[in-house]
Amino acid sequence: TANCQSGVFLCYASPKGHTLLDARLYLPQCWFTDAYAPRRRDCRVPEGLKFQTKPQLAAALGQELWATGLFPGQWVTCDVSFGNNEGFLAQLPASLYYLAEIPCTRQVWLKHAPGHPALESEGRTVEFLVATPGLLGWRSRKITEGAKGPLVASFARVRVYVSAERTPASERWLLVRNDPGGKLKYALSNAPEGVAFGELIRVSAARWPIERCFQEDKSELGLDHYEHRSWTAWHRHMRLVFLAHLFLVRLRRRYKKKPRR
Repeated sequence: TANCQSGVFLCYASPKGHTLLDARLYLPQCWFTDAYAPRRRDCRVPEGLKFQTKPQLAAALGQELWATGLFPGQWVTCDVSFGNNEGFLAQLPASLYYLAEIPCTRQVWLKHAPGHPALESEGRTVEFLVATPGLLGWRSRKITEGAKGPLVASFARVRVYVSAERTPASERWLLVRNDPGGKLKYALSNAPEGVAFGELIRVSAARWPIERCFQEDKSELGLDHYEHRSWTAWHRHMRLVFLAHLFLVRLRRRYKKKPRR
């Protein structure tokens, strides 16, 4: 057992930079029982607050962000805890495409499987599809520049359905990524069938700035160096860290081409 505060975070990434935009503290369901009333009061948790799962918190944060119109984008990416939640994905704006990670046990139905007709009528896990010889065609691409040189991953994609009914509404892209070291990642996308393979690869690589945001904010800006014990203080601290990061991003952009200054 250790002290832990868990939150849901939104990150924005573009060719101009990346930064965290907003966050909400996650409270376990037990905190909303009568037994925890004194603790909620001591930690200044708002009285009218109701329990929300992490996908519900993320959906609410997204709705607030998109309503501002300040951060236009075409894609949303998320990890398995959100990508495997169809309710969360259904709440995303219809104008956005998503690339959402899923577990290896997620079942899908192939749209076309030459030489493997059973895979069209019978659902299989995405892990099973990768292990099927000759089913997927792989491409190698550089995903980022590492400390020891470029990092190269292999990618494969295939058109699938996420339900046995094989309806047009359930059609998705399945993107498989084989990272250096052999770690496989699986993701579903609602992008149209005509989207370029390279675009899916580009968006997959855009997950990297999210990890960079946490690394930079924790090591340089105090994201994990605090002792707050109240709802209000936690959110204030997050906002201050985000503002500091955004300030540094602006400085980097301003002076990137002017090293003498």
